[in-house]
Amino acid sequence: MVPMEKQIYISQLSQYEGQSLREISKRTGYHFNTVKKYADCENWNKGYKARKEKVSGIEPLKPTIDKWISEDLRRERKYSHSILME
Repeated sequence: MVPMEKQIYISQLSQYEGQSLREISKRTGYHFNTVKKYADCENWNKGYKARKEKVSGIEPLKPTIDKWISEDLRRERKYSHSILME
């Protein structure tokens, strides 16, 4: 990752001093693609994308589990679902 000072420096070399991207790449030691990325950058205040809420993997099974629990409450203990623990 390139520090912010270097990003601005690369941008200024390109815009104000008119140096080519290859010259800037040789002068700074950064890869050509990195220099191009920061030289072409117009908006330095890019926002972050909001994270999507992840759905729980058990969410689709909840109705079935709730159904089992309600049925087990009506049955005798011997015939209800049991939890296997290893």
